[in-house]
Amino acid sequence: MLNFRKVLLAAAVAGLGLVGTASAQVPTCAATVATQGYVAVEGTTEELPPFVLTCTGAGTFTGPITVSLTGSVNFVNQAQSSSITNLDVQSTDTGGDTVTSITQPGPNTINITFNTVTPAATQVFTFTGLRVNPSGLPVASTVTVTASSASVQVTGTGAASAAFVAKSLSAIVVNPAAVPNTTVCGNGGTASAPSTAASIAANVQVTAGFLNSLKQSADVNNGITAVYGTNGVVKATTVGDRLAVTLSNLNTAGVNYYAPLTITGTNVTLTAYAAATGTTTPTAVAAGTTLTNIQALAGWGGAGATLLSASTGTATVYYGVTGGTTTGGAESFTLVIGQVIPVPSLVTSYSTTPITASAVLAGVAAPGYPGASSTQTATTSTTPAANGTANGLVTSCSTTLLFPYITNASGFDTGIAIANAATGTGAPASTGSCNLTFYGTGGANTAPYVYNSGNITAGTTNATPIALSAVDAGLTGYAVAVCNFQGAHGYAFLFTSGFGGLAADYVAPILSSGSATTTYTGAAGSLNPSF
Repeated sequence: MLNFRKVLLAAAVAGLGLVGTASAQVPTCAATVATQGYVAVEGTTEELPPFVLTCTGAGTFTGPITVSLTGSVNFVNQAQSSSITNLDVQSTDTGGDTVTSITQPGPNTINITFNTVTPAATQVFTFTGLRVNPSGLPVASTVTVTASSASVQVTGTGAASAAFVAKSLSAIVVNPAAVPNTTVCGNGGTASAPSTAASIAANVQVTAGFLNSLKQSADVNNGITAVYGTNGVVKATTVGDRLAVTLSNLNTAGVNYYAPLTITGTNVTLTAYAAATGTTTPTAVAAGTTLTNIQALAGWGGAGATLLSASTGTATVYYGVTGGTTTGGAESFTLVIGQVIPVPSLVTSYSTTPITASAVLAGVAAPGYPGASSTQTATTSTTPAANGTANGLVTSCSTTLLFPYITNASGFDTGIAIANAATGTGAPASTGSCNLTFYGTGGANTAPYVYNSGNITAGTTNATPIALSAVDAGLTGYAVAVCNFQGAHGYAFLFTSGFGGLAADYVAPILSSGSATTTYTGAAGSLNPSF
């Protein structure tokens, strides 16, 4: 009877699972993150650093083991309805064991099951490739991941701070540009020899918000390269982040603005694209004098150029991240905007408002993820600065003449001659014309009447003297001539027709000339006289 009781007691103990075998030991696990990183608040498919579950006291525990990972925001590795069971999450342990299934029972929960676990005193489970959508979180908040399991005992809450939420772009600053003195002459708004001079309109400095926040095609996060599942479906980023840089307060006429086709910054390389989501580069400026001068600008780096469309006073240029460091490092770059005035006579004014700039993430972070939005459009903070102060001079290349008395009455007529005496006087030699405005009474035209002299080449006078009888017959009064070149001088001759007629002449006094300079502020400049 005694032996029977012993056998019965042993069977009862075994049935309750209280046998002290190694296989019944429950591991104690602690959740950590390998390297706490950052995720972009503008992003929707941001990768978290590897999540680690370190288990001790496993003894001869062999599994199976299922770990549930719950995020403080939704996971976006794939949609729940997808037939892909791997979810692009790579799960490993120190024993090299195989994951049998990865499922997503809810938007912010992922279950990973290891069918067997190699016995070890310490077993480390690592989960990489977890992606979340932090776009609804406040900046400086924390994304957490919590682990739970019926197979292991997770100490504490099982939660670990995976990443901080930050802006991808922390600052956009328009730096003062070195602007040369400018002389503006021309052909009365019709034509002149194109200028080969180029200058910097603005330096737009962009600084990333955290290490490796600007993603390349080899998607990285805080220097940790993404590792993807073994099911053959690779969801790595195929294009780098795209940025849209918008410039405002540009001159709407007469000034051409250029942006580089490539930018080499600190730990980042960017390539220009024709659109935020496109794959083609914008139209390049053809090789020639303009391109050569633009490429020579400080900070341009010898790259090709594209002409910006600034007809509305704004222009947007798109850049994709195509290179840089993957080992960690602060990222920044400077976008140098060049300007050329090909036909100076068409420039009637310079904007007094400094150029400003803004930048947004406008491209695709991880194309191809089912069920996950791929656009990044949140605007970053901008800190525009003045382009400069009193760093340029505009010489207005004009001359104003007064003809104090002219008449075509009582048998008199008046002839006017204007010399373009820039050649030989030290003034800028420029072909141009003069607008003569006639004031007075008795004229055939309604006063004031404006007459253009036609082009006068430097070193010559107007080909045919202006006869008042042919321009504004019957007028008695005076005329003011505004010439769009320096070195203009005028001569008037009053006479009567017929034998023994009377005559008088005088040299027109110069009311003003373009030798005076007008100071303008910044690369955009200030008012420049209209011609």
